[in-house]
This record gives sequence, C-alpha cells and structure tokens, in this order.
Amino acid sequence: MDKNKKPTVEELTAELAQEKAKNAHLKNLLDRALSEKAHFKRVLADHEEDEKKREQKDEARRKEVNDLRLELDVQTYAKRVVAMGASEYQAEEIARQMLTGDMESFHENIKSLIADAKKRKMDKAIQQFLANSPEIHAGNGDMEIEPAAVRFAKQYASYQALDTGSLQRFE
Repeated sequence: MDKNKKPTVEELTAELAQEKAKNAHLKNLLDRALSEKAHFKRVLADHEEDEKKREQKDEARRKEVNDLRLELDVQTYAKRVVAMGASEYQAEEIARQMLTGDMESFHENIKSLIADAKKRKMDKAIQQFLANSPEIHAGNGDMEIEPAAVRFAKQYASYQALDTGSLQRFE
C-alpha cells in the first residue's frame, strides 16, 4: 500500500478483522495465563496450608516427646531422692524443680530434706541410746554403790539434825 493513497473500506475491514483476531487470540492467552495463575495460587495456598498443618503436628509431637522425656527424667531423679529419705510427692517435686530450673524452690526443698534427715538420724540415735542405757532408779532404789554426793547428803543431814553448827566441819 502506498502511503499517499487512501485505504479502501475493504482493506480497512480486513485490517480491522485481523486486529480483532489478534486481540481475541491475545485475550485467550491472557485468560489462560490468569487461569493458570489462579490455579497455581490455589495449589500454593493448599501446599502452604498442608505445610503449616505438618509443622503444627511436628511441633505437637516434639512437645509430647519432650514432656514424656521430662516425666521419665522426673521419675528417674525422684527414685534417687526417695532413696535419700524424701516422700514420693516431695521427691517428684524436687526432681521437677531441678529439671525445670526452679533452683530457688529446689534449694529450699533440699534444705528441708537435709533438716528432716538430720532430725530422723538424731531421733534414731536417741532411741538407740535409750534402748542400750540401763534403767534409771530414783532415790535409794537398787543402787549397789552409793555415790559420794549421796553419802555427803546423808552425813550432812544427820549432822544437821544433831548440831546446827555442823556446816563448819565440812568446810
């Protein structure tokens, strides 16, 4: 076509039809691309949701495993603390405090446990001493040998009865 020459209606109609066909083809390509984009967006969202659920399950499983490990460790250490003389409840409490890092409460409970152990040991020693000691008799009971203090008291009492100045003899 010449630039100076005006196009005819048929030429313009043909050119318009070509442009409409090109636009329709481009619109189809755009629609297909947008459809694929939406599909991939849904797939990605589903994948992210599945991944999030999987991570939540894994986190829950890890927490459960850690809780079970803590309980196992608590039971293991509690047995050792029971062997030191604590009650089962106190032993579990001490073991849990030790494993969770609550050191202030842990030290208080250990101090209490040590004090209780000392008291039990002292009570046992006193019971053993009393069990191995001979019976104590008051007064002049079954004493075979009269102690010097008793003899002195008897002599003093007899002198006192006789003479009021008897204290000077003992000085």
